Amino acid sequence: MQDQPEPEAPSDLVTLGVIGGAYGIKGWVKVFSSTDPIENILTYKFWRLKLKHQEIRLRLVAGRKQGKGIIAKLEGYDDRNAAETLRKAEINVLAEELPALAADEYYGVICSGLMSLIWTVCHTARLIT
Repeated sequence: MQDQPEPEAPSDLVTLGVIGGAYGIKGWVKVFSSTDPIENILTYKFWRLKLKHQEIRLRLVAGRKQGKGIIAKLEGYDDRNAAETLRKAEINVLAEELPALAADEYYGVICSGLMSLIWTVCHTARLIT
């Protein structure tokens, strides 16, 4: 396996999905994508997988829509046992890798983070007053 451990996890990561487990015997994995459409996750050539307090950067070798989901092949994971070690790994990319949007469009993850920040500030203000 050709994992490339990251010395520090960048703080501007965006989660695009989760690996569900192995698919077949040749190292493919099932992917639960949160992109819209779901196959957009396959446009990112490198995935930063967060698993058990470790982050590894892997190259996406191949991927396709399979039924209602996505399957993917990652470099260095060539059999079912290796692929199974990635179960429940978060699939992340750097925020700067996301495509540019029109001026009136926003990514849901950014809005969600902003709403969390607003809730925290409002909740804290309520506790103080």
